[in-house]
Amino acid sequence: MSHTQTLSPAAKRGSKRIIASIVLAGALAMTGCQSMSRVEQNTLAGGVIGGGLGALTAAAFGASAGWVVVAGAAGAAAGAIYARNTTTNECAVSNGDGTYRIVRC
Repeated sequence: MSHTQTLSPAAKRGSKRIIASIVLAGALAMTGCQSMSRVEQNTLAGGVIGGGLGALTAAAFGASAGWVVVAGAAGAAAGAIYARNTTTNECAVSNGDGTYRIVRC
């Protein structure tokens, strides 16, 4: 059984506004990077890129505006963590008891 959902023009405009807001927020955040360390700059850039990609992917699949926001937030978190780990070459590994240790990636 196949079910397709078509977004209304208003929903499409809403998704585009959310994506534009994420991009604008990222651009504004990047203006304050002069006094940040390289790790902080890379973490911020990873978050902005991940957030944008998450939102764009959700919108491309026709997700509702709420899911576009959720995907953008998840992408931002994943992008920031990935960028920080690759910049510092340190990763947190679970010990299985609720604690963690830092190891080389």
